[in-house]
Amino acid sequence: MKVFKLFILACLFSSSSAYAVLSNNLTATVQGNVVSSGVGLRGTGTGDIVVSGVPGGASVSQAFLYWVTMGNSDTFTSPTLDGSPVSGSLIGTGGDTCWGAAGNYTYRADVTSTVTGNGTYTIAGLPNSGPSVDDSQGASLVVIYEDGASAVHNVVINDGSVTLDTVGQNYTDTLTGFNPATPPSATLTLLVGDGQNAGAAVTFNGNSIATTFPGADGAYWDTASYDVSAYITDPSDVDIEVTGDCLVWAASILSVESDDVIQSAPRSIPTLSQWGLILLSMLVGFAALGRRKIV
Repeated sequence: MKVFKLFILACLFSSSSAYAVLSNNLTATVQGNVVSSGVGLRGTGTGDIVVSGVPGGASVSQAFLYWVTMGNSDTFTSPTLDGSPVSGSLIGTGGDTCWGAAGNYTYRADVTSTVTGNGTYTIAGLPNSGPSVDDSQGASLVVIYEDGASAVHNVVINDGSVTLDTVGQNYTDTLTGFNPATPPSATLTLLVGDGQNAGAAVTFNGNSIATTFPGADGAYWDTASYDVSAYITDPSDVDIEVTGDCLVWAASILSVESDDVIQSAPRSIPTLSQWGLILLSMLVGFAALGRRKIV
């Protein structure tokens, strides 16, 4: 059950500044796209992430698992995914999101070898003892796929840890390195923890795209996607300002349909020595054929 503690109000109206930053992790161009899905993990430390949207026949080129824990320890780098051990890294440390925890911690792992496409993937092995000890916010899979029938997309991922814990406090994340097609088509996905449907102003290049993070993936976790086609420019700014909530922001994923052309791999040209071997093989073959005819 969602609990609003009295100290949250004190936290919200205290003087504070955003903790840590988001920085670029990936800028890629693919004939394909990216899909993201998540699950809330508060009080459980385990849950199912249902990946969908990868076309039939597509191949996964990269898959990243993100998770955020809260509490006293920043050492939860090794959960499991579908029973397989995950080797993750701590990529950001943020402050408390109004629960009396020592901090929030964002982790990332490359799980390309485990994620093969659409399906249910179970994450386990994360803390569940409560924010004052150690607990989990949530986890998301970000899956980049290649598909010959798809348009070319630029994919930009910024990640880390930003805590927003004071009314009116905001953080702006700048995404760049893409070439929008005409007409433009773009989708922004945000990985945000601790949302309790209590109020946030989310803008993209100054245009409002959301007013809350409700915990749509399960309590306290959102993998929230927005159509930002009408507002896309390079660079683009996404801004979150808290108006009644305390949040931890773990990643921004931007997918932009692009006019870029992916060059096919050049054909290799034989060297002189390779041509010599080819001609020698042909001569030997002709000689053998001639002997068979004489016999």
